[in-house]
Amino acid sequence: MLVAIGRKYQIVLDPQKPCRIAFKHLLDAFQDRGEKVAILIDEYDKVISDNLDNSELPDLQQVLSSFYSVIKSYDSTIRFAFLTGVTKYAKLSVFSGMNNLNDISMSDDYATMFGYTQEELEQNFAPYIERGMEKSGMARDAYLAKVKDMYDGYKFSPFGEAVYNPVSVGKFFAEGGRLFMSYWADTGNTKLLMDVARKTNFNLATEFGESVSLSGLSNFDIAGLARTNVKKDELSWLLYQCGYLTIDHLDPVDEMSIFLRFPNNEVTVAFSASLLGMYTDDQLEGN
Repeated sequence: MLVAIGRKYQIVLDPQKPCRIAFKHLLDAFQDRGEKVAILIDEYDKVISDNLDNSELPDLQQVLSSFYSVIKSYDSTIRFAFLTGVTKYAKLSVFSGMNNLNDISMSDDYATMFGYTQEELEQNFAPYIERGMEKSGMARDAYLAKVKDMYDGYKFSPFGEAVYNPVSVGKFFAEGGRLFMSYWADTGNTKLLMDVARKTNFNLATEFGESVSLSGLSNFDIAGLARTNVKKDELSWLLYQCGYLTIDHLDPVDEMSIFLRFPNNEVTVAFSASLLGMYTDDQLEGN
C-alpha cells in the first residue's frame, strides 16, 4: 500500500524494505519537497484484535509499534493525523512513548462529530423522511419516533447529545425508509465479542446493573483480552468501544463511573441474537 501511494506521487519505494522503513522514506520524500501530509488510519488496532489467540501476537505488536513510531518523528511534516480504533492509543503498547496525539474519544467538543443529531436528521434528510412516511403510511410523529428507537441513542460523552448511527440512517433511507431493519449491526464481525462474552459468562439480563469506571472505559488495552480470566468490566468496555453499548448516565454516587446501555433497538436485537446463537451452539456442543 505504501509503494502504491508513493507511485501516485512519483516517489519510488523498495517493496522489500520493512514497512516502517518504507513509511519513513515516504515521509522523507515529502519533507524534502517541503510538502505537508495528512495521515488517516482506520482501525489501527485491527491486527491485534484479529490475532488475540495468535502466539505471534507480541511480534505483531512490535511490527505495529515500529511502524507507528515513525509518526512521532515527523511533526514538522505532518499537517494532520487522524487514527481510529477500539483501544485508546495511549494504552496500546504499539504507541509506547508516543505523546503527540490528542484523544478525543469522550470529548464534549466532538461528541456529535460522528453521528446525526435530531436536528440534523430532520433538516438534512427531510425529502427522505417524507418519502418514508408516504411508503410506510405512518404519521410523522410515529415515523420519527420509530426511526429514533431503531437508530438513535449513541452518546460519546456523559454530557453530550445523543446521535444517530450514520451507517444505519444512510442504509435505511437508501432502502426507501420503510424497512426498519438491522443495518449497521449486521455489517460487523461479532466473533471477538462473543469469544469474550463466553469467557465472562455474560448474562444479558443482569450485566448493566452496575456502573463501570471511566478510566477503565477509556484506557483498557485490547491485547489484555487474550487472557483466559477476562473481567466482566473488560467486556463492557469492549462493547462500548465497538459501538454495542453507549453511555447512559454518570453514577450519582461516584462521578468517575458511568452506567452503560444498548443505544437502540437495532443493536439490542442484533447483539441479543448473536448471544443467543452462541449459547445455543454451546448447548448443542455439550459445553
